[in-house]
Amino acid sequence: MKPLNKITFQHSLHVLRESDSEFEHFEFLSNGEGEAPRKVAASLKDLIGDTGSAIVWHKSFEMGRNSETGELYPEYADFFESVNGRVFDLYEIFSKKFYRDPRFLNNSIRAFYRFLYLS
Repeated sequence: MKPLNKITFQHSLHVLRESDSEFEHFEFLSNGEGEAPRKVAASLKDLIGDTGSAIVWHKSFEMGRNSETGELYPEYADFFESVNGRVFDLYEIFSKKFYRDPRFLNNSIRAFYRFLYLS
């Protein structure tokens, strides 16, 4: 790690295992002990696995952190490369106004999840 690097220390996931199932919520927040990025990587690998889409908001940021973590911890490089290959960016849809539900108050990912839970 270097000064002024972005350090990954938390994640929040909503996992949909089947199209007709409920979302499962998982989160991780470092307690400040040990190497937070390594702990985040281990948690993500356990939760995400090798299949499925990774739906994010602002993929260049998320993919950048994934790549940096893979470089920092080579044992997770293949995993994060796989995740980056499965990234789907919600921002691209909403920023180009391909779809806009009038129930959305704004274009945040929280509004998207609120929409999914309330629909």
